[in-house]
Amino acid sequence: MATIELAADIRQERGKKTRFLRRRGLTPANLYGPKIDSIALQIQTSHLQQALVQGGRNALLSIKVAGEKDFRAAIIRALQVHPVTDELVHVDFLQVDVTRTISAEIPVVLVGESPLPKGQTLITQAISSVQVEGLPMDIPRSVEVDISILIEIDQSIWVRDLQLPPNIEVLTDPDQLVVKAALARVVEEVVEEVEEAEEGVEGEAVEGVEGEAPAAGETQSQQGSE
Repeated sequence: MATIELAADIRQERGKKTRFLRRRGLTPANLYGPKIDSIALQIQTSHLQQALVQGGRNALLSIKVAGEKDFRAAIIRALQVHPVTDELVHVDFLQVDVTRTISAEIPVVLVGESPLPKGQTLITQAISSVQVEGLPMDIPRSVEVDISILIEIDQSIWVRDLQLPPNIEVLTDPDQLVVKAALARVVEEVVEEVEEAEEGVEGEAVEGVEGEAPAAGETQSQQGSE
């Protein structure tokens, strides 16, 4: 994986004042890592978005901080996005040593198409990402799962079946279900059973509240007589 260069400036604004940065097309960020103090940064939002499109959230970045001679190797550790506008709110970068392994969470992407009849079958995805470990340069952007191999009902794909480079270690439980083919009616029945069970629990809670609570004066009187 090639590194993506990203320019950053030292950030002076803190707290609520960072909203003014976003209005100017800048995203507030922090860079931290082992043996270094956290650095407040600001980055052109358009450049950051381009880096995300080009390399994804697990891309290895070469961050050039204004006033510094050397680039800093880093990855995105946390990305905050506005829940309504999808605007980038804040980014945390983790400075890394490219010669040492790191752990990262990579998305699971379904590709292909199952030959099972549509309408009668549901392809259900159990997990959306897996945890892996490897050198920063080797961490893949995602792991693809080809669902065209699902040709029978109840056929499943597990974490142990995922195809990843040999230099990448998967930390997620190998017996974790990734995707499964099931009859649509079976899935609906399971959902209905869960909903009925939840309604039953709520009904019991309501039925258990019968009568009126003793008045405050009565309670105090009883406690005083004791």
